[in-house]
Amino acid sequence: AAVDVVVDGDYAYLANGYGGLIVARVNPPETPVIIDTFENGYFSSVCLSGDYLLAGTHQERVDIFDIRNPNSITLEDSFTVSDAAWEIDVVDGYAYVICGSAGGLQIFDIDPISTPTLVGSMDTPGYGWGVEVMYDYAFVADGYMGMQIIDVKPPESTFIAKSVILTTWVADIEISGLYAYIADGARGFMVLKLK
Repeated sequence: AAVDVVVDGDYAYLANGYGGLIVARVNPPETPVIIDTFENGYFSSVCLSGDYLLAGTHQERVDIFDIRNPNSITLEDSFTVSDAAWEIDVVDGYAYVICGSAGGLQIFDIDPISTPTLVGSMDTPGYGWGVEVMYDYAFVADGYMGMQIIDVKPPESTFIAKSVILTTWVADIEISGLYAYIADGARGFMVLKLK
């Protein structure tokens, strides 16, 4: 089952569950072509970081692929996380990985990307599904426990700055300007103003 996708130029990288990581040429968009597939567990998330792609798995692992040649990408390295890597956000040389029910948010220094190092973490009260980092905060979609706003500066001493309890299951969050756009389970879609 396809669960996440990112696009970089003429190529799309798709986390396709047990179907692996799929690389597809999407130019022209009317006729996408699969050019490669990597099958090594359940792929659940993808995130771009310069010349590299970070791909999260349910095997408590994030794989790092060199995508400088999209027609022949290579697995460069992997690092271990505490649970299924449901979503990854990369900001300013750090990878923020949301890890389901065991470990919550984990922060890795990926500069250089060849030696990822765990530098901080914050367990959340719910089940972490999604994360976006902006304004020195990580906004975490935390299932039935709503949205957790975690202060991540510095990453070595994170803390939950605010919890926003909503009525149903929060599955994902997107931040734009002063607003949080939330996929909120049975309620569908919500917009919250950030103060």
